[in-house]
Amino acid sequence: FNHSDGFPVSYVFINNIMQEDPKKNNSLITNKSLKDILPKIFDQRSELREIYHNGQKKWVIVPHVSKLEHNWSLKHSLQAGPNLLPTPHLEQEGFITKSKKGNIIRDGIASQSGAARSAIGINKNGDLILVAVSSQNKYHGMSINQLSDFMKELGCISAMGFDGGSSTTLVWKENEQYQSFVGSGQSQALINSALLIVEP
Repeated sequence: FNHSDGFPVSYVFINNIMQEDPKKNNSLITNKSLKDILPKIFDQRSELREIYHNGQKKWVIVPHVSKLEHNWSLKHSLQAGPNLLPTPHLEQEGFITKSKKGNIIRDGIASQSGAARSAIGINKNGDLILVAVSSQNKYHGMSINQLSDFMKELGCISAMGFDGGSSTTLVWKENEQYQSFVGSGQSQALINSALLIVEP
């Protein structure tokens, strides 16, 4: 979401109803520097989907434009990116732009540098794995390629990044107590996007 006006930069579907539409984000669609890559941002950026078929549920990570599997129905989805496995889709999803010589001339997420990151992955059993990476450790965070490798080490067969940076925060309940992890090591006053996972 934009810090300034709260408009979304990604699609969100809840109970198969669109809740957020980035094409209504005026700051995004009128940004001249992004004009040529808007189709990548809208259509190719990865999303996490919860889908159902005959009472069976599973999670998948696919580009937004991807059609549903035959006879499967969408319940919820959240677009973010970039796709991390088997390889990061940085240019395909419009996170970076390369020159004709293959040099990176725009990098919207500092993909080559160590930074606080967050990601979600799916292992071979269909379980979700949430990851938050601190920028305060001895490695000074992770690059996108390092994050991709790490998700693979955790046993993920598919994964995608979430909005990273120093405000990256993970909160979970353990032994009836809430624990938290903040990417920068310090609490942040403003959160511009959040994912909440609760048991039904």
